[in-house]
Amino acid sequence: MKKLKFQLTNVFILALLMTACKEQIQTTTIEQKDDTAAIYEGVEFDMPKVNETSFPDYTVSILEHGAVPDGMTSNTMAIADAIEAVSKKGGGKVIIPRGLWLTGPIQLKSNIHLHLEEGALVRFSRDFDEYP
Repeated sequence: MKKLKFQLTNVFILALLMTACKEQIQTTTIEQKDDTAAIYEGVEFDMPKVNETSFPDYTVSILEHGAVPDGMTSNTMAIADAIEAVSKKGGGKVIIPRGLWLTGPIQLKSNIHLHLEEGALVRFSRDFDEYP
């Protein structure tokens, strides 16, 4: 019972942190779009503008690779398989839908946009033998 309370407390804390981070990212993104030109004002050296990141228009959900959102099933392989599938197509978006997703390490590849939908919570395994 104590273990379940501890796990639920961890999930609640992570959900609060993710909500706070999401709000900060959205606010920052809006501010950056409005202030793009202002970033380069007053720079005393020749500085080329940084290109915005873009990804190919190809999307795969981890559900398509057998992921289970129960918070207890390891989704390490499903996430890795989804990333590999998108990578083989030259890049794009890997979707982690709403749910509680247990996983080991996630290794991204070039041109991969890992996107967590609203209500998605990734919980990393405490089995340190899984991590390189």
